[in-house]
Parts: sequence; C-alpha cells; structure tokens
Amino acid sequence: MEVTHDARLELAIGRVLQAGVLLAASCALIGGVLMVTSHAGSAPPPLSMFHGVEPVYAHPIETLKMAFRGSGPALMQTGILVLIATPIFRVGASLVLFAIRRDWLYVVVTLVVVVALTLGLLGYAE
Repeated sequence: MEVTHDARLELAIGRVLQAGVLLAASCALIGGVLMVTSHAGSAPPPLSMFHGVEPVYAHPIETLKMAFRGSGPALMQTGILVLIATPIFRVGASLVLFAIRRDWLYVVVTLVVVVALTLGLLGYAE
C-alpha cells in the first residue's frame, strides 16, 4: 500500500505535535524540580494571600532568556508557552496543507481561525 504525500504530511504534523507536548511537559517537569530543589529547607509561603507572578514572566522573550539561565519558574512558564504554541503550529501547518491541496474553502476557514487566534493572543478579542 502506497502512502500518499498528504498522508506523510499529516503524519509529520502529528509527530511535531507529539514532540511539542513532550517538550512542554519536559520543560514544566524540569522547571518544577529546579524550583522545589532551590526552595528546599525554606518555609513554604503563606497561602492566605495570592501573589501574582513577577512582571518579567509576562514577556515571552524574557521568560525564554531566564529559562536558558536555569530559572525553574521560567522553565515552567516556557513549558506552558510551548503547550500553547503547539496547536497554533497545527493550524498554520493545516493552512499550508490545504493550500498545497488547493482546497480553497478550507484555506479561507483556516485563515479565519488564524486571525481569531492572533487577535485572541494579542488581547484584542474578549
């Protein structure tokens, strides 16, 4: 049985999605271990009051820089960013796949999804 070009592309996209989830889980796990071991022996923070994250974690580039320096919380945040980026990559890859197939209806529908995702991520959609 011959595997078509489209089936190979679908398989490759599936593998990238699996790799993205594994990378996200690995980042979160390593970051969690680093965070726990760096606070070993210290008293746990009081849980009666919520403290938000440091403002640096609101900027993905700064988070990535800190993750490469070995910051546990930054690695955990990077895992979340990778997990968010994984399905977005899938939508982009689908757009390319539909364009290769010349399935223009699905190209238009996928473009609408890309615009909706972009607006949502940039904070324009509520």
